[in-house]
Amino acid sequence: MQHIIHYFKTRPWFLPLVPVFFVLHGFLENFGFVSVREALLLAGIYCTATGLVFLLFFLFYKNILKAALITAYTVGVYLFFGACHDFFMTHVPLLGKYSVSLGILGALFFILLFRLKKKTVFNRPVLLLNGLLLLSVLIDLGMLTIRVINPPVNKLGLMSTRLAYQPVRQAEKPDIWFLIFDEYASSLSLSQQYGYHNDLDTWLKENGFSVQAKSTSNYSYTPASTASILNMSYISGITDSMLLTARDMNYCLELIKNNEVIKFLSRQGYGIENLSGFDLAGNPAPLSETLLPVKTRLISSNTLLARMQKDLGWVFFKGALGKWLDDPVQGARYYNGTILQRLHEQAAKKTGHPLFVYGHVYMPHAPFLYDRNGRLRNRTAILTTDSLATPAAYLDYLRFTNTEIIRLVTAIRQHTHDKAVIVLMGDHGFRYHGTQNLPENFQNLNAVYLPGRDYHLFYDSVTCVNQFRIVFNSLFGQSIPLLKDSTIFLAGVP
Repeated sequence: MQHIIHYFKTRPWFLPLVPVFFVLHGFLENFGFVSVREALLLAGIYCTATGLVFLLFFLFYKNILKAALITAYTVGVYLFFGACHDFFMTHVPLLGKYSVSLGILGALFFILLFRLKKKTVFNRPVLLLNGLLLLSVLIDLGMLTIRVINPPVNKLGLMSTRLAYQPVRQAEKPDIWFLIFDEYASSLSLSQQYGYHNDLDTWLKENGFSVQAKSTSNYSYTPASTASILNMSYISGITDSMLLTARDMNYCLELIKNNEVIKFLSRQGYGIENLSGFDLAGNPAPLSETLLPVKTRLISSNTLLARMQKDLGWVFFKGALGKWLDDPVQGARYYNGTILQRLHEQAAKKTGHPLFVYGHVYMPHAPFLYDRNGRLRNRTAILTTDSLATPAAYLDYLRFTNTEIIRLVTAIRQHTHDKAVIVLMGDHGFRYHGTQNLPENFQNLNAVYLPGRDYHLFYDSVTCVNQFRIVFNSLFGQSIPLLKDSTIFLAGVP
């Protein structure tokens, strides 16, 4: 026993346990949403970064314990900042201010840095840290074991998961292009709210589309709206829409991944081409935003940098540090440009089987990159209008978006000889007053092109949940009953 205690007093086992405990605790809190592989990847990156910080401090102190203690403090502050910040905001609001909290943490860092330089005995703090972190890890491992044996039931699901389908004849299987232009409001909404006349509706009607002028989305946020469209169903289990969490949104991502539309079409021999930011089963998103999988943000969103980007990002993006952080302007340009290019390339391809193409373009959603003439706007203006979501910049960007839509739709029709189905939608309306439950948050673009131009099943006030029910009934002679059209406002999403 004395030998073990000696090791706990003289060996900094706590150092790797800091990032391990952080990831393990986050994995436990988000059990079922972050995979083991994703958690291990995140833990590996944090452990590697911890090792590098330790080496820097070791060069300064030439002492393992001193370097380990200051590293544990530095890494601990970085990883657990979000949890501490939330606690202080609730109980001691003054300490929750960044200027105060960062000032105190910085001062403590320098006090510890120079105090360690003078101090020579560290048995008690080393023993304390080793014991606390080891105990914390063991407790979380125990709780994790319980959850693995008795996994919690996801509170979200689909209100209707079983749909009865009729056999589909091979001759009735045209290519289907499902195109989402994010936050594209209906022309009715644009006219009512801003007095803006949208010429796109006229162009679509002149080219054989059916435009559902009074269409609305069922949800006001993209993951929930997209999940309901592709599953042809409402999402059940949202008991308090004002307290929707990031975990709820990530479950929506699971619903998108394993959605009813691609299940049905795959059974009919359709190939699936995913040109969106969402993973589909067997067809991952073509573009990755970062090195880490997106779901690891459930854990990493509590780190110091993540919180500062979320709460103070506008400060950094206006300053010199902007180029060192994730750039929303360049990221949006790259994503939208690449997706549009690949959609055009896909339109020119020839396949020997029917194809379902899902394209999701983040236009005219902020950041509002271009003016109506296709000129890239000033970076400062982009970031300012992004944070304010100003209607003038949105409407200007919408005009540019219209030119891209017309180019893409024209290319699809030319290359497919007008034999492809085109479903063109916004996933929700323009959320200028996004924190309020207003009709314009839901009023979305909704237009459909059917080669036979038989639109008798479509109706003007359709909501997104019924979109593919009507499309499948029209195309494949199905008899899928329609659901009651309604809208559900969601708030509290990070």
